[in-house]
Amino acid sequence: MRLWSLFAGLSLLLIGGSACSDYDPEGNAPGECSDGADNDADHTFDCNDLDCLNAPACAEDDDDDSAQADDDDSAQADDDDDDDNSSAQADDDDDDDNNSAQADDDDSATPVPVPVGLSVGDYHSCRIDSTGEVQCWGMNEYGQCNAPAGPFVSVSAGGYHTCALRPNGVVACWGYNFAGQALAPTAAFVQIAAGRDHSCGLRTDGTVQCWGSDSYGQSSPAEGTFLKISAGGRHTCALRLSLDVTCWGEDAYAQLFGPSIGSHNYSPEEIDTWVLSAGGRHNCQVDPAPQVHCWGADIDGQTATPAGDFIDVSAGGFHSCGLLTDGYARCWGRDGLGQSSPPVGVTYTAISLGAYHSCAIRETGVIHCWGLNDWGQSLPPTGP
Repeated sequence: MRLWSLFAGLSLLLIGGSACSDYDPEGNAPGECSDGADNDADHTFDCNDLDCLNAPACAEDDDDDSAQADDDDSAQADDDDDDDNSSAQADDDDDDDNNSAQADDDDSATPVPVPVGLSVGDYHSCRIDSTGEVQCWGMNEYGQCNAPAGPFVSVSAGGYHTCALRPNGVVACWGYNFAGQALAPTAAFVQIAAGRDHSCGLRTDGTVQCWGSDSYGQSSPAEGTFLKISAGGRHTCALRLSLDVTCWGEDAYAQLFGPSIGSHNYSPEEIDTWVLSAGGRHNCQVDPAPQVHCWGADIDGQTATPAGDFIDVSAGGFHSCGLLTDGYARCWGRDGLGQSSPPVGVTYTAISLGAYHSCAIRETGVIHCWGLNDWGQSLPPTGP
């Protein structure tokens, strides 16, 4: 821009006539190099003007329209704020407009981690927060609540063990390991699912790999590629690319034969909303319709799905719960311990069930649990 100013100034000097003798360079009068005006009518302003380069108001000023030295549109030296604000504190890197006088505060003195994931096991519960750390509560007889340091992107609580997925696809498991269910293979996964005494992962190529107990074939996955997986009591289910559900393992209650969805032209975004949950001896799913389908053991009515449009569902030991499109929870099945009696008038964004208790997470990150609490599994940490 200054090179253009030089040519503009020289062109005016080379114009013939009396105009040359009347030329009045910028800066001859006080304030002309910082008043935002083109005083000598050469089409360049203030410190972009060749005649103002050595003026005191422009000395060491790299700002085009300001008389403040090296201030980047701010009256404060060494202030690296990205936007206009009223902070008088140096080294404040706030991104948004605020009036904070706190140095280097990133808009918050101490950011509060907000849970973004929730998973409930048989007698313990786990959450993952926005910093990637996992916190678990409830039964810890086998160390299933002793989560290693993160970061993690997802967590799955099983019977007496827990598994979590790191950002690089590596799986970490901890807790009861009598059948090797907490001994994850060294491979890259995109999803993890912990069952009662086995674990499974969805590989980057869409195939499923399982480890742990295989006494019912729950760790011997079907061939082919899948979109999602869920591990239950002694069985595992997965959603195929055809949108049919395939299950393997125990089949004492017909929990291996899911509903046939038929031919639907669902978009990838709609398929992404698909929810699949394997419980003790039954399963539930939410399709993009959005309808809930449950199948398997129905001794306590855990597959007697109520009417309504759902966005989430979870199959527990002998009960099931789902979230309606308005965020309210609805449960069905066994309720002897209050596991099917969610709080009234409260909305949630996700829900997860254990053997005899249930937990759901609010939009604020606060978690509510109800049902059996003999191990503290229904007493989540306070706050988000």
